[in-house]
Amino acid sequence: NTDRLKHQTYNIIANYDFTVAREHTVNSLVGFEFYDGYQKGLSASGSGAPTDDFMDLGLTTTEENMRSIDSWHVRQRIMSFMGRINYDYKEKYLASVTFRQDGYSTLIDNRWGFFPGISAGWIFGKEGFMQGLTDIVSFAKLRGSYGVNGNVSGVGAYELQGSYGTVKYDGNVGYRLTQIPNPSLRWERSNTFEVGLDLGLLNNAINANFTYYNRTTINKFANIPLPGSSGITSIRSNNGELSNKGVEMELGFKVLNNDTWKWNINANIAYNKNKIIKLPDNGLERNRQNAI
Repeated sequence: NTDRLKHQTYNIIANYDFTVAREHTVNSLVGFEFYDGYQKGLSASGSGAPTDDFMDLGLTTTEENMRSIDSWHVRQRIMSFMGRINYDYKEKYLASVTFRQDGYSTLIDNRWGFFPGISAGWIFGKEGFMQGLTDIVSFAKLRGSYGVNGNVSGVGAYELQGSYGTVKYDGNVGYRLTQIPNPSLRWERSNTFEVGLDLGLLNNAINANFTYYNRTTINKFANIPLPGSSGITSIRSNNGELSNKGVEMELGFKVLNNDTWKWNINANIAYNKNKIIKLPDNGLERNRQNAI
């Protein structure tokens, strides 16, 4: 077997920061990324050699179907545009806006996906009404965010174009359809809403954060089963929808923190609930999956 892997990545990032009236700080970023990966390979095999001591294909038997040779190649490209703006007012009021525009060569008709995000934070521990509690509450922040992420993992480089495979019949080699084209497949999209509270107590000797999240994944990849008589068992589609929501809590304790000893204790607990909202109808009772 011989494999050859070649990939090129190009990145361009530009930053611009400025401050207005000493209290308004803006950090901005725009970027471009391009990835081009190409992999090809050649394999040859044989059997029936009188000994395994010599790694030479020429020593294998030349009888019919005892030797084989094959070659393959895979090429994938990803182009991305991205941007981010962070805003900070008095180091108490925070906001951020982000976006990504990704194009992936594996997809065909819906190659580009746009994925925005927005977040905000309020460090209310610095407000005047909290000053009387500074001996107890060292840090306090409320935060919230909403964003969209995309996913195309698991989709083969040429899967959506369809494919043919060889088959022997009556001593002759022919071709048959092994995969149906599906150029309309779209990005999986996860829409996530999150709110949280971060606290530092007793000069940050105790740290805690509490987070609630609600994520809905739409256009989720799901396989639609096909009749076995067609010669193809299934085709990938966007007929799935999934809900995932829950609460996460984390506590950290600095038990010892001096020049000689440092001892930290951390604990976390989480509760989440997953629910399948939608799957393709396969004709079975209650739409059971992978059942007969």
